[in-house]
Amino acid sequence: MKKRKLFLLHDIPYPDTDGGKKLSLGRIMEALRYFDVTVIAFNYQGINSTESEVFFRAKGVDFHCYESKYRGRGGLYKAGQYLSSLFTKHPFYCVRLSDELFSHYVSDIIRKTSPDKVSVETIFLVSYIEQYINIVNDIEIVFHNIESLFFKELFKSSNQIY
Repeated sequence: MKKRKLFLLHDIPYPDTDGGKKLSLGRIMEALRYFDVTVIAFNYQGINSTESEVFFRAKGVDFHCYESKYRGRGGLYKAGQYLSSLFTKHPFYCVRLSDELFSHYVSDIIRKTSPDKVSVETIFLVSYIEQYINIVNDIEIVFHNIESLFFKELFKSSNQIY
């Protein structure tokens, strides 16, 4: 019997239209050789997930697409989110990905699938799996190029580690 691996992503990886999606999709397809794979995608952009659902179902992947409560909101709403992030201790990307229902969604799927390994495909979603560190045997965090550049610039501009 294969072990179970769960991928947690901040975007839908298929179709793979950019480098980050290509990297995540490649890692998912490689994992299928060794694991039963579950994917949770945080769809904050409101992209139609039908094509992705069909693709992953055909590959034998248990695909879950969480539709963010911010989905489909216009530029004025996003500008408001950005302004509100200026008055919190959290940067804009945290505010954009802060959907309290997503945490429950992830929890439910982790309880149902009991993964042996979790791959968080972005550092920005690490907070959603912190509570499972003692439950899941193996958690990996994948840095993509843009995140590496972000943290490189962050370290240049600050003397503290937050």
